[in-house]
Amino acid sequence: QLHLQWMLPPFMPFQAAQLARGVHFTYKRWFPLEYVLEILALKEPMLILDSTPLDEVLQFYKARGVDYDKVYQRCYAQYSASHAALANWDPSDFHAVIVNNEAMLDIPAPMDDGSATTPPPPAHPPATAEDIKKAQADDKALLQSYGRPSHEGAPATTFYKHAKEFGSIRSWV
Repeated sequence: QLHLQWMLPPFMPFQAAQLARGVHFTYKRWFPLEYVLEILALKEPMLILDSTPLDEVLQFYKARGVDYDKVYQRCYAQYSASHAALANWDPSDFHAVIVNNEAMLDIPAPMDDGSATTPPPPAHPPATAEDIKKAQADDKALLQSYGRPSHEGAPATTFYKHAKEFGSIRSWV
């Protein structure tokens, strides 16, 4: 089964935290587009069966000059650097921060003059897994750029109606 997911920086705060912890773009489950394109450029297909171990596939292409580990490390570093350069999240846009996917803490409000913050927020009961998931879903709904405007509370999705002929679009890669 092939699952394609397209993500561009800057990443959402939850995704950025996973990226910083090294758990986003899972090793040997995520294949950067750069890696896939290098393999395709070889024009050397490999017969892969359901029983073919992943490491055998990676070794096959490594022997032909496409090293998954090197591409993975390069892309992970590049995507992290791109996020750092592009992320411009303003803490005042958020009311809380999720720490290690375990705790949700209120963000202190700035003083009127902007020079300092108010005293730390009062302690409150620990956030539940449901609280954290709801906060992440709320962030996603606020930050997503597709399906807008909404229609009756749901994103108004559509599709591109003017598909081009295969080969008529210049490759930018």
